[in-house]
Amino acid sequence: MYAAVVKISPFTSEFPPAALPAVTGSPLGNAQLDQHGAKTAHSNRAERAQQIAIGNAVHGFYLAKRYSEQLAQFHGWTNALSERAVTGIEAKLWRLAVVDVAMVNDTNKLSRSASLPSVLAAMKQTLDAAPDAALDADRSTLQDMRDSINADTVVPLMYVRHLRNKWAGHPSMDRDFDDWADADQTMSIPLIEEALAILVRAHQEAADLSARCSVLAPLFEVPAPTGEVVTQPDGTVLERFPMTVQWSNVTALADDMRFGARRDAEALFDQMASPPGYGGREDRDWSAGSEHARRRATIDDAAAQVMSKATTADS
Repeated sequence: MYAAVVKISPFTSEFPPAALPAVTGSPLGNAQLDQHGAKTAHSNRAERAQQIAIGNAVHGFYLAKRYSEQLAQFHGWTNALSERAVTGIEAKLWRLAVVDVAMVNDTNKLSRSASLPSVLAAMKQTLDAAPDAALDADRSTLQDMRDSINADTVVPLMYVRHLRNKWAGHPSMDRDFDDWADADQTMSIPLIEEALAILVRAHQEAADLSARCSVLAPLFEVPAPTGEVVTQPDGTVLERFPMTVQWSNVTALADDMRFGARRDAEALFDQMASPPGYGGREDRDWSAGSEHARRRATIDDAAAQVMSKATTADS
């Protein structure tokens, strides 16, 4: 007797080989990258750090938080597989949120980092190079800021770094052995949010110090943007300028991003619960008393009556 051997086909990409772009050469080495990084203006470094903190961390965290809150209240499942998919997205959103918050406080030793610690290190280097005793108070303030975001001593920041290193950002097995802060089994949303709040406040404090310190202020002034001339298909010539944001608006931007992230999550679940007929693509108001809510109530009532009649007929 001979047993039949079934050969399993190897796992392959869904893209055909022709879809792969031709990649040649190698990325720049650290020495070359360091040279470019050294030429980066402090204002550019600070703006990049702010984008990471506000655009990534604040938006990502509150998108995940509101998504989870909406998911806990959602009962409109109509497909046996959809709940598993939507719940899986929740876990992935939280992984990204942890990575994004930790990224704000990244302490990579390379000088090219766009994290908050690298901005504060550049500020310290500038203040230390100025012998003026009148700057001692600013030096002390800056040191307090650096202490306030030290992940070796500040528990919420230590917790986020731990989660990033042991779960969200690295394929570590350490959680199998390390049960610190119950991070081997659970994830504390309040601790992550507190870490984010600490980092946003530190961003604002750094912006305030750079604005009032005579030595730091010139370094963080955003230079006038250089325009780019673009010719449109119709022959129209336009000059485009990159948009920048004042670093001093950190708190206001964070509040706006938090509100926007919440609305994004709410809009997604409203869409999931709204078949055609509830509203239109431009609908931005689904609050109680809105036209959207009125249509939903009308359709829901009609659907409930149909279901009630069907149930009565079956019995």
